[in-house]
Amino acid sequence: SVRNPDVANPDRRWEQSSIKAELIHDRLLSSEKLPSRKLSLAEIIPDWPVLHHFTKKEKQESFLKPLVDQYAKEGKDKKVVFECIFSKPNSKPKWFLRKDELFPGSKYKFKNENDTYTLIISNPKVEDTGKYTIEIGGINSIGYLNVE
Repeated sequence: SVRNPDVANPDRRWEQSSIKAELIHDRLLSSEKLPSRKLSLAEIIPDWPVLHHFTKKEKQESFLKPLVDQYAKEGKDKKVVFECIFSKPNSKPKWFLRKDELFPGSKYKFKNENDTYTLIISNPKVEDTGKYTIEIGGINSIGYLNVE
């Protein structure tokens, strides 16, 4: 029959554990760490499993469907609709015409449903022509309106 040498020779097991104890002791003594800090188990024990530090990468928000340029005829078209889809639902958008912020009223209506953001311009006129921008969390999408 095959015998386990460690079982047959208990002194051998003691020698192995004694060698490990010496290694641990030597690492404790030879450590160049500051005396005020205790060593970690990973620093003391050989083959100690090391945990790796993982950082969660934040997904950059973006427009999944950007604004699309629109065309209208004054007096003929009753409304113009700009619509976009943003990756983060229920955000707070700001709408701009050129560099002026737009506010809801009889001319402009805003709709925000989940991840879809809509600007409705009633009775578009030639002076409504220009660059329309939606800004959500510092991220912009631009669409141009041309009214003839």
